[in-house]
Amino acid sequence: MPQTLDALERSLKQPEVGPLYLISGDESLLVSEAAEAVIARAAALGFSEREIHFGDDGQKFRFNYLREQAGAASLFASTRVLDIRVPRAQIDRAAASAIVEYLERPSSDVCVVIRTGQFEARQRNTAWFKKLDQAASTVLIWPLKERELVPWLARRAEKAGFRLSQDALRFLAMQVEGNLLAAAQEIEKLSVMAGDDSTPLSLNDVRTEVANSAHFNGFQLVDAALEGSPRRVARLIRSLVLEGEEPMRLLGLVVSQLRMMAGGGRQIPPFKRRLMEGALTRIGTSGVQALLRDAEQIDRQVKGVEPGDPWRSMERLLLGLAGVRLTDAR
Repeated sequence: MPQTLDALERSLKQPEVGPLYLISGDESLLVSEAAEAVIARAAALGFSEREIHFGDDGQKFRFNYLREQAGAASLFASTRVLDIRVPRAQIDRAAASAIVEYLERPSSDVCVVIRTGQFEARQRNTAWFKKLDQAASTVLIWPLKERELVPWLARRAEKAGFRLSQDALRFLAMQVEGNLLAAAQEIEKLSVMAGDDSTPLSLNDVRTEVANSAHFNGFQLVDAALEGSPRRVARLIRSLVLEGEEPMRLLGLVVSQLRMMAGGGRQIPPFKRRLMEGALTRIGTSGVQALLRDAEQIDRQVKGVEPGDPWRSMERLLLGLAGVRLTDAR
């Protein structure tokens, strides 16, 4: 039976990690943090190396690679984590068969962590998924319900070493609009403000310190696309148009983010790296290159040398980055 995040956290207190974890969900922050928690526990137990494998539509991850690792323990082998990031579509009957076969004779030198998108109900009801769930440590992560956001913020603040009053928690929940990535950023900022004071931060404390995460700007728009939130992308685009934003300025920001992704995401903050890694898992390097070509077309539209609405094209590009496939003509 699939585990919850709480069950996973309890299991990681055991004296050893399992051979394979399948972490599935569409909330990129929660999936990333769950995977990193497993990897951190494995590292603490001596798994000293980490291999990161990406699968995308252009180049599928070879799950037969796991079969090659089966029973490969050696006195001279280094213990390592296989960090595998693949689209949900790549976990099918054949992949499940390879994973189950690997788990019949797993390598004692390897801890496998597979992170992917959320499985649909029809997939969870297939025979191959049920067999996979019985063999692996499966963690299904669901988006937070509205009523769960305030308790989640309170727990996250406590883990960061401070507390918030109930009024402050409700205000923060309203500001971030359910965007967990924005919420995580605000908690990090508030932890610096709180310092070592054990008194809960009040509504006034938070009101003066927290940036209004509901304020629409280009950085939040790009983050929403990287996060895979198409509805938020469409809403932010509309707001930017109403605010009179220049499409060329936004285009420069989008292109810079895409180029960082194309270059492997080096020299960027860890928070942004998690976003980009999630987007790469979703659309692949070939998808990034296609979006850069779309950006060149938008540049020509802004300059008037090619027909078309640059804002409509920009929306298409960012929805593509969010993982939406649009087939209608530009």
